[in-house]
Order: sequence, then structure tokens, then C-alpha cells
Amino acid sequence: MLKKVMTYLMLFAIFSFLGDSYLKNCIAQQTQIRSPYYLSFASIGANLLESRMDCWAKIRTSRNAEELDQVLEHLLNLLKIPADMNGFLHHENEDIITVEYSYNLNELNFYFLLQTNKKGDYSNLLVTITCKGDDQQLRYYENQIGKLYRTTVYYQYRGVLSARLDTDGQQELLNIMFTNLHATPNDVYTQGPTSSLTGFKPSLKPDSVMVSGHPCNIQAAIRSSEDGKNIVYLGIPLLLNDY
Repeated sequence: MLKKVMTYLMLFAIFSFLGDSYLKNCIAQQTQIRSPYYLSFASIGANLLESRMDCWAKIRTSRNAEELDQVLEHLLNLLKIPADMNGFLHHENEDIITVEYSYNLNELNFYFLLQTNKKGDYSNLLVTITCKGDDQQLRYYENQIGKLYRTTVYYQYRGVLSARLDTDGQQELLNIMFTNLHATPNDVYTQGPTSSLTGFKPSLKPDSVMVSGHPCNIQAAIRSSEDGKNIVYLGIPLLLNDY
């Protein structure tokens, strides 16, 4: 009887160990597939709300609305997005022809803009995609668009943090984010309720831009509101929009 009890206890211990190892392995795998930008928000206790990709390119087209429509339709087909021609919005004046298109797919929001100068040989393409949570789906669309055009791509991440912060507290959290991203900080900017930090991460693409004489490919900002919440932003390589 005692031998049987000991056997059960040994089996229980083995299964408990295997179960714990499996759980830890699953957690580790989930952590690995998380974007480092997602984890940088978690490092300061912020919840990532939205990821955004702005992608633009200069492409060769003729100077008419019909060809702009064809270019847009071809891109939509590549991205497997329904091309509803009735949803194409056209604008035209003496110099510029523009076509716009918006589409929502689950938690993804797409915006496309093509604009050409009637006197030029090139058109400007802009694609903006936003989604809730991390950027995994955005990376897919970036790669697909890159199959057609040589693009410039900026990413922006937005989150929220519930805490009362003064300027020193904002800057301390920004430094923590940079430490977790293994980025070297350059310049700190403070204006009213907002603090911003630019820096450089050697392993990070795209190429850096020059800010105040320093190479920069990452920017973070925190803006405090009167209700005690803080909006946290992260831009790669810079924040394009107002914050």
C-alpha cells in the first residue's frame, strides 16, 4: 500500500513539473512574439492601445484620374482589400488630381491617398493603417506594399498610463522605455504637460534622421491630462502627428 502511494506521489510530482514547464514555455513564447515596442509600454505599466503605420512612396504615373484609380485598385488587390470603385473619392483643381479610399476590416483601419501633379511625371502614394494592439499585422502589409514600391515607413504606438506624473516623473519613465529598448537617449523636450525624448538604437531600421545634430531613429513622449491619465507615444523613427 505504501509503495503504491509513493508511486502516485512521484507521478503527481512529475506531471506537476511537466505542466509547470509547459506553462512557462508557453509564456516565454508569447513574450518572444510580442513586439519590443509592446514590451516597452509594459515596462512602465502602460497599456498599448493602438499601433499605426504611415507608408509613402513616389511612383511614376500618367497625369489622369483613370490611371490613379488603376494603381490604387492594383494595390488593393495585392493587399486583398475589396476595391469598391464607388468609394473612391476624387478631387481635382488646376494643378492636382487626388484619389482617396478608406476601408475598415475588423480592428484594422485603412486609408489610401494618391496624388499627382498634372505637370509632373510622378505621383505620391500614402498608406496609413491603424489597429488595436501590437503591430504584427501592420508588418505584413508593409512587406506587401514593399513588393511594389520603394517606401518610407514610420510607425507610431499609443498607450495609456494611469498615474499622477510631474515633469521629472515623465522623463524617468521615458528613460525606462529607452533602457528596455536598448536605445541611447539624445535630447529631452518639455512643453507644458508633455515631455519627449529622442534617441538612437543601432540595430533598428529604418535609417536614422538627424535631430539637433544627432542621429535619431526613435522618439517617445508622455502627455499628462488633468484626470490623472497619461497618453504614451512611441515613434519609429519619429512621431509624425501632434501629441
